Amino acid sequence: MSTTILNEWTGYGLANGEHLDYSKAIVGVLCDLDHDKVPVGEPLAALDTLNAKYIDFVNESRKFVDTADIAKADARRDALFMAIYSAVEHLAQLEGETDTSLGRRARVVQAVTGAYKGTTRHSLTKETEELRGLAFDLQKSHAVVEAITALGMLPWLNALMAANDEVDTLYFHRTGERGDRSAAAGGDTTASIRKEASNLIVEVIARVNAAQRLMPSTEVDKAVHALTGVIEQYKLVAASHTAKKTTPEPAPEAAS
Repeated sequence: MSTTILNEWTGYGLANGEHLDYSKAIVGVLCDLDHDKVPVGEPLAALDTLNAKYIDFVNESRKFVDTADIAKADARRDALFMAIYSAVEHLAQLEGETDTSLGRRARVVQAVTGAYKGTTRHSLTKETEELRGLAFDLQKSHAVVEAITALGMLPWLNALMAANDEVDTLYFHRTGERGDRSAAAGGDTTASIRKEASNLIVEVIARVNAAQRLMPSTEVDKAVHALTGVIEQYKLVAASHTAKKTTPEPAPEAAS
């Protein structure tokens, strides 16, 4: 008999659609087992019922008309940022130490922009705040403002800030729309359903662990083996997000 004790992982770090898939996978691998030997019948049935509602909320969240607009505005601000960042990087390599040289001016600007390398790979909201910080840093020094103006990049910077504000406005509108739709759904939200699903997932795993300790059997071993595979698979999915730029998803449950 196996002695493996499962990690009671809630699915923390998964996007909502992935968390739904995780929840459905747990039901899928345990539904045909003998629930007299693996006493998960009650929470598993509740989780299966909840998943049907969870599907509706996740699918609805994918229909927001602003989602494509946000992606388009985000791509525009990324392109503008990279145009500024790359131009400064290349011009800074030019020789010449006089105050009026392209290289000299570019190096003045580079001293500020260099700290913002990688900004476009961050989450939507984090990038918004970082670009506001960039604008503030570029404007607080007269020498930097003068260099940007002389390089002809002031219109680029203004366009970047306008695109940044557009992303923020669209994102705020989508968040508000989500709130309106949630209120119309009787108080349920994607986050509240996710939290309820996470609690049921933990209860299911805890019951399998308890059975493993108190009433081990071949059927319990099957449950442990199946859950181990599901948990490991979706932990890899969650880990893959660390190097990606993604729209933040609610994660109300605590990490295990």
